[in-house]
Amino acid sequence: MTHDEYIENQEFLKKLIERKSKAEGSIETRNDSIKKIEVELNLLKEKCKNELNVNPSDLKTEIENLKAEFNLNMNKIKEELDKIAGESEE
Repeated sequence: MTHDEYIENQEFLKKLIERKSKAEGSIETRNDSIKKIEVELNLLKEKCKNELNVNPSDLKTEIENLKAEFNLNMNKIKEELDKIAGESEE
């Protein structure tokens, strides 16, 4: 191996080491972000259980049930308003 080839290999290795260091830093940053999200998610799960008395896995079903109940009540109110409006016209 010539001296020039040796220098080229050294520079190439230096660049690879720099890229590895950047990649490791990026991975560490992402891992930190994931840990923060996990903490927030766990806090939300606890809030669902403690404040709403709903398991997070049941939350979607609970929302759908409440939505259906809301729509039913809204229709009843509309019917009553229409009935009142009809009576006032007479």
